[in-house]
Amino acid sequence: MKINALKAENFKGLKIVELSLDSDKPIVLVSGDNGAGKSSLIDSIWAVLDNSAVKADGLVQPIRKGEKSAEVTIDLGELKATRRWTEKGSTLKVENKDGMKFNSPQAVIDKLLGKISFDPLEFVRLPGAKQRETLLKSSGLSEKMEEIRVQKKTAYDNRTEANRELKKIEAILKPKDEGETEEINVGQKLKELNAAQAVANSNNEKRKFIENLRNKNQQLSDEIKKLEDTLEALRCEKEILIGQGKTLKAEIEGLQDPNLEEIEKEFSNVSAENKIRAQRLENIKNYEKFEAAKGKVAFLEVQIEEADKKEKELVQNSPLPIKGLSFSEAGVLLDGVPIEQLSQAEKIKVSCAMAMALNPDLRILRIADGSLLGSKSLKIVADLAKEKDYQVWIEIVDDSGKVGIFIEDGEVKSVSEGEK
Repeated sequence: MKINALKAENFKGLKIVELSLDSDKPIVLVSGDNGAGKSSLIDSIWAVLDNSAVKADGLVQPIRKGEKSAEVTIDLGELKATRRWTEKGSTLKVENKDGMKFNSPQAVIDKLLGKISFDPLEFVRLPGAKQRETLLKSSGLSEKMEEIRVQKKTAYDNRTEANRELKKIEAILKPKDEGETEEINVGQKLKELNAAQAVANSNNEKRKFIENLRNKNQQLSDEIKKLEDTLEALRCEKEILIGQGKTLKAEIEGLQDPNLEEIEKEFSNVSAENKIRAQRLENIKNYEKFEAAKGKVAFLEVQIEEADKKEKELVQNSPLPIKGLSFSEAGVLLDGVPIEQLSQAEKIKVSCAMAMALNPDLRILRIADGSLLGSKSLKIVADLAKEKDYQVWIEIVDDSGKVGIFIEDGEVKSVSEGEK
């Protein structure tokens, strides 16, 4: 549906305006000086469709100053909509081409309204994040994309924490040591030391005993010379002693002393060795933690990849208005390039194509600040509007009275050829 005719009386800066339009003409230029009423004329269209539009710029009262009521009617061919404002509020009347009135007029209009701003160029002027929010909302993807965004953020945050833990563990890892990790039994080693000490003490006692025998033998030998009378008795005793000596000598020759120095050294090193083994065991555990952390990071990488895949599939299967559109955290992309980085011509094509795709029933668009469009940009808009069968209302600052619908002091002063 496009506008065939418009009548506005006392709306904002307008007095009385009546227009008959060629709905096949893609561009409707509204010209005039600043403050002449250009915006009021175009605002009147959106105010009929959506009364909240009159408050878009802080306007509370749409009625022209000094008047008690305002009324705007737009003829869309199949439908005619009239909104009237008084000091008490506004009323809407919608009737079909046969004059039949609808009981729920706003519901009828709401079904026609698109999902994005009627000014397509306003979209590309938005910050990237706002573009993303607007397009997601208009495409019905906000909730699902937010769910994926939260999932990705959680995975990213968890991966960051996992990588931090991974680096922390990696910093304390030492080269792998395949040596023993079991702690040495200090009590057992002490028992071995005491046993060895007892053997050594026993052997020393035996050595001392044989030394005493030698001394005694020497004393007896000396006494033999002096005590001839007791020679036989002493010889017998000597023989006994010699026998005992031989027995002990044979036993002593078979004695083996434990290496006390080595055992004492080994015992003194138990604490240091246990410390080394404990460090070795801790390092093994750190390697286990390191591998676990690596596994966690890998798992989170998979989660992020799955979230990216879901997001990509969601975008591919969604009713986005233009092929090649996608999303980043910062905004909207076209074929991987942020919209703000596109050329002016590409921006205009993208914004108009989106607005048209998202307004399939009410085929009317508005471009404010049309004076900023060069001839090439204006041709792009016109060609798109003609190709897609849309009616684009464009405001331009021009007080010559020779361009489009010329507004002056709230009234139409002239209409150039083709606008009638």
